[in-house]
Amino acid sequence: MASAVTPIAPLIGMTCAVLFATPTLGDAARAQARQGVTADWALAGQGPGVSSSAAEAIRRTPGVTAATEIVHTPRCGWG
Repeated sequence: MASAVTPIAPLIGMTCAVLFATPTLGDAARAQARQGVTADWALAGQGPGVSSSAAEAIRRTPGVTAATEIVHTPRCGWG
């Protein structure tokens, strides 16, 4: 019995690690993205994003204390 179970146990463990690593990392990335946006207002652009000149104009708007540019990139290596 032990000789049959011994190779199966690591196989099951590695299979679970491979199957659940991508969803787990994706959920963690989404949670970090949500926690990273703490502003009262957020400006998003269609396509490549908000231009640098538009971001600079927003920074100069009265009442704006800070404006930062964030670039979201696709994940590499995990699909």
